[in-house]
Amino acid sequence: MVIDLRNKIKLYKSSDCLKCSAAKFIIQRILISKGFSYNDFVEEKDVKMDRDAMADLLMYDTINIPLIIIGNRILKDEDVTKEQLIKEAIEEWLKNLN
Repeated sequence: MVIDLRNKIKLYKSSDCLKCSAAKFIIQRILISKGFSYNDFVEEKDVKMDRDAMADLLMYDTINIPLIIIGNRILKDEDVTKEQLIKEAIEEWLKNLN
């Protein structure tokens, strides 16, 4: 299943952010456990390489990464590494895709 770019999970990150790597790993594990490909469902936005990504962060009232957008849910700060919160958001998002 390939989805429209506007509907993808968005992960705002940078390559040298350890918490970003942890958040990516959690998202990957959840998607794979449900039989989905990370690359088909997630759009990564590197805030150091993409000025628009940094502007997006400011619109979400943060400058901290990682930031995860899953459907209508915004996960930031300590929530980005809470696997249960991410799993619930992904499950709700998947239901709304169909």
